[in-house]
Amino acid sequence: MIKFYKKNFCYIQIKLAECNVKKGLQIYLPKSESLPRIKDFIIKLSLILLTKLSLLKSRLIKLFAFTNLFNIAYMIIINPVYAINAETANTIQGYAPYLTIDGGSTKITDTSELLGITLSDGTLINALNDVSSSSEPIELPNLNDTYADIQTIVPLYALNNNYPFVNVSDLLQPPFNYFGDDDGDGYDINGNVIAVAKGKVTVKWEMKDPAKVNINDDTFIDITSTVKDSPNQILNLCDGPYKLTISSTNVQLNTTYGVPNESNYVNNSHSYFIIPKLEPKVCYSQPNLVIDSGSLDIGTIGQDGPSWDSSMTISGHYRGYPSKGYKVISPNNSGHYDGLDSVKKNNFPSTGSHGLYFYLLLKGITPDEVLIANGSTIKASEGGNVNLQLSNSTTEEWSSGWFSPSYYGKKEPALKVLLDGPRYNSTDKSFKPSTFKLYADSSKTKLLYEFKLMRWYIAQPLVEYMGYGLSDALNEQSQAKNYCLSLGNGYRLPDMNDFTNSNSSNNNWFGGIPNRGDDYFYLRQLSYQATGKWVGGINNEWGCLVNNWIAAGDTGCKCSGYPSSDWDGYWYWTASMTSNDSNGKPLINYTPKGRPYTYDGYPNVRRVACVTP
Repeated sequence: MIKFYKKNFCYIQIKLAECNVKKGLQIYLPKSESLPRIKDFIIKLSLILLTKLSLLKSRLIKLFAFTNLFNIAYMIIINPVYAINAETANTIQGYAPYLTIDGGSTKITDTSELLGITLSDGTLINALNDVSSSSEPIELPNLNDTYADIQTIVPLYALNNNYPFVNVSDLLQPPFNYFGDDDGDGYDINGNVIAVAKGKVTVKWEMKDPAKVNINDDTFIDITSTVKDSPNQILNLCDGPYKLTISSTNVQLNTTYGVPNESNYVNNSHSYFIIPKLEPKVCYSQPNLVIDSGSLDIGTIGQDGPSWDSSMTISGHYRGYPSKGYKVISPNNSGHYDGLDSVKKNNFPSTGSHGLYFYLLLKGITPDEVLIANGSTIKASEGGNVNLQLSNSTTEEWSSGWFSPSYYGKKEPALKVLLDGPRYNSTDKSFKPSTFKLYADSSKTKLLYEFKLMRWYIAQPLVEYMGYGLSDALNEQSQAKNYCLSLGNGYRLPDMNDFTNSNSSNNNWFGGIPNRGDDYFYLRQLSYQATGKWVGGINNEWGCLVNNWIAAGDTGCKCSGYPSSDWDGYWYWTASMTSNDSNGKPLINYTPKGRPYTYDGYPNVRRVACVTP
């Protein structure tokens, strides 16, 4: 039959019900007051017929359809008056065009679906059925899910130069082909999309602001540029929850022919809260945060090692919240400390002393759950004379400053790990390198955190060394060596590099990190071995050691670190002498900075600490 609708097009439908075809073939032809020349019309109609017929699978159906279409064309040609005068016929309804991201299996028919997401396991979530929040986020199905695994209708930058938005008109064409029309009205005779669209869709990625530790605080920071540059980056549980907001303008989809030939999507916006698969994890290990580049108003980036969570931007400005400590790359510890690369293969700490403690910042598991799985006392895998005492706690604001205390740090829930081992007054002062393991489960199958203590330090509290001249200094250094030997068990007076990884050209000491220069403060990183000697020690790993703000020898930079420790002084003797100095001046470590000083006669109170092996 031939029917006209509106004013400009005629509608041809061939019913194929007798061939078990549910729908007829539909063709739209331009209508005018006078039909085109017969030859041109036949050519145009033939091309359209052939295109429509190619969609049919059965030869019998094709033959039947072609016969009917030919008869209709013949009728139009010999009786144009009938075609022109058929405007009063009823309109025949077809199907509206639509958007789809899976080849038509799923039709996006409204805005809630347009703003939907698809997870890596095929789960579809849209604005209507999403109930996520920052406190109850959507958990991703796989441990290694990346940003790219969370599919939206907005293609990533590799396929979309406009990211983080996309013009819907671009989505209709290859390689996306997000267009569908069951009537076929949005395609030309070659199958190319000729439908048009207006409007755009935008995405915005955010992560929980690390400065806000309250889980109910919905403060987020924009990371859309990170997603744009690194779409295959795995989402980090420690940075979650993430917030993904998808917004659309009014979107209109049109085809030239068909009834209806238009679909509309009303402007809208929706946010999804997402968290990586919940696998128990230690995000940071946090000792005293003083000194790093964000404390003491240092204002440089020179004190933060490669695994230290720097509170400074690349341009040297404070990012707005303090460091969280050492970033934990893996729960496993390699146990090997040769070369600079080893600092990324081992976990803090590799040095220890009685009364020092640090915090483990957790995700996917609570401190109480760790205590249930491990107990409150942890012994080394090899046995030995050092234990760990675990407790449910809160991180602290570490004190520092020049003349009065200022505070640096952020309070948040954490597992406190206290070292309990040999002291100056212990009967058994023995130590051997010891590995400690914490598990996420009582059956001890899921490793949560592992570290290995390679050196153990005993501080001698309350005993002052107060000489004034070089001869007194040499005598005191000798006394310090003898004290350490008296402890037995291989204890010795530490070399400067057993304390710090600093260099100091003013004091002729270059036993720190090679080629680092005279950087005045230590670099916050783990120690490592090079050519058989340690590069760095207890100071650069643990930060400010002193147990009291007003401690012995409190000159210059002051801080307080570990109240339960025996480190009650700022200045400590070393066994090292100035490099390339014929005068043979002994070196002292200034613990707040981890800086080498040549003894120069100042009446500072000096202390002794010993190390083994």
